Amino acid sequence: MPSLMVCWTVANSVPTVLVPDLVMEKLFQAADLMSPGIFGRLPAISPGDVVGVALLDNPSVVLALGVALLDSHTIATTRKGKAVRIVLYVGDTVWEHCGKPRPPAALVAPPTALTTTSADDAEDLGSNDLNNDHGDVQPTREEEVDDAAIGTAPETSSQAIVISEDDVRTAFVLALADLTNTPSFASTLLPLSGSTLHTKYMNPHVPGGKLDFKATPWKKLAKFLKAMEKEFGASQRMLTIKENSKSGDVQVMSVNAQHPAITDARYDAQVAAKERARAERRAAVAASATGSSSAATPTSSSSASNASSATARVTVTALYQPTSSLAFIFPDRDEYFTVIDIARALEAYVTREGLVNPQNGRMVRVNDALAKYAPPPSTAPPPAAVAAPPTTGRRGAGSVSSSTAARGAKEIPTANNTPAFERGSWRSAGPRRGTAPPPPEPVVHEARRDDILPLLTAAMRPSHRIDFPATGASETRRGAFKRVEVTTERRQGKKIVTLVKNLASVLPGGTADLDRVQSEWAARCASSVGQQTASSATQGVWMVVQGNQIKELTQWVGEAGIAALVDFVPGK
Repeated sequence: MPSLMVCWTVANSVPTVLVPDLVMEKLFQAADLMSPGIFGRLPAISPGDVVGVALLDNPSVVLALGVALLDSHTIATTRKGKAVRIVLYVGDTVWEHCGKPRPPAALVAPPTALTTTSADDAEDLGSNDLNNDHGDVQPTREEEVDDAAIGTAPETSSQAIVISEDDVRTAFVLALADLTNTPSFASTLLPLSGSTLHTKYMNPHVPGGKLDFKATPWKKLAKFLKAMEKEFGASQRMLTIKENSKSGDVQVMSVNAQHPAITDARYDAQVAAKERARAERRAAVAASATGSSSAATPTSSSSASNASSATARVTVTALYQPTSSLAFIFPDRDEYFTVIDIARALEAYVTREGLVNPQNGRMVRVNDALAKYAPPPSTAPPPAAVAAPPTTGRRGAGSVSSSTAARGAKEIPTANNTPAFERGSWRSAGPRRGTAPPPPEPVVHEARRDDILPLLTAAMRPSHRIDFPATGASETRRGAFKRVEVTTERRQGKKIVTLVKNLASVLPGGTADLDRVQSEWAARCASSVGQQTASSATQGVWMVVQGNQIKELTQWVGEAGIAALVDFVPGK
């Protein structure tokens, strides 16, 4: 097997696969390379071939060598299993016994991520050890360039970004604030490895975006977390950590989201976010007032780019197509109608047919055509009319004098408990003998037009129109729109995956765009991304991302302009 120096000296001496810095961190801890950790274009390899491993940011510098266990076709299609068994890597004992060699200056590129992800086994990659292997010799400019090739910035560089202790503490508190902002973080994210807290949550809050603990007074991540646990736990515990005595790895076991330092940081972040949102809105209003757009006038300011992304939001409009039974309202069956269009068509129909109640404009008389699309009439009988007793006429068995009616008749109980009157009984108010009773008044079925509209809409075929302002495309699709759902799920013990459902419903190409999004997410999340066919045919294809990627996907949906169409559901 060739050595690392041969790979640096002879270009393209071995086929090389590319990995992100987080994967290289695991290789520096003597781990083998798994298929999901390989990104970029794959070279033609077969099982047993010698394979080099380099960073995505610096593909010319091979930092690890191993033996392929799978061929390139299997790696690209299955994305499962162990792909390369690592034999040599920068920082192992062989590299140390060979005098800690450096790659040539011609291969230099700035893979600064290795500064933050090197393991304790590769501690000698620090700039002080590298420059003082042969006595107290001052580093030359060529040696400084060689140091940059594997990610360690020499202390003598005038362009190095100085990070103070307060900056590290502030980044730590802001990282915990971001962590606790994640829904159900205690069940979905914890326990969290210290390296993930460092690279994913702390790095974005330090100047330059990269934090090297070797340049801090703590020197190691584990020592820093132990110090923070003690420093912020004097009055109220902020977090608890656990260290593996064998491997030295440290994990965050719990975080107190109500700690004063975390709540203050979360409040400050919310205030800053509101200020940025106001600035973006002002920039968008100013851009629209001047008639300029981000597509016509390129700008490098973040506010302008955010304003342009805010104006490029994907919108969905519900549409309905009438059936043949609704031809009396909608003559054109091939046309699509919105809810407002349906309300206007109903208004035109009831006005044309004279069905509007003149006393109450909101009530509509239901004819035979509308009977199927209106609520059923009330079955309660109308209140019976009580006829007034006669007060005039001939006195006798069927009449009472006006004076007696004024005084009131005295009731006399009878045998069957039916009240009778002392002076006869009232004559029933009805037609005279020999005359026919009047016909009953016809029952008029009326309904509120607001009650007819939803029943009329439900009888139509649902569709929707989706507009993509970024490309100017608009597409009408059958069926009701299905919102995108993002959630997390625990599988096989502590393994967590992020599920994204109905994503094709907001993509310009539908399911044809899922492959493009899969590649984009794999590079963005530095994790394995796959597609899973749902158990139900109506649920389509789900995107499955390894790990909890809620934060990354929240940023992605905002940049894609579909944030209003996505629901983030707490994980199971």
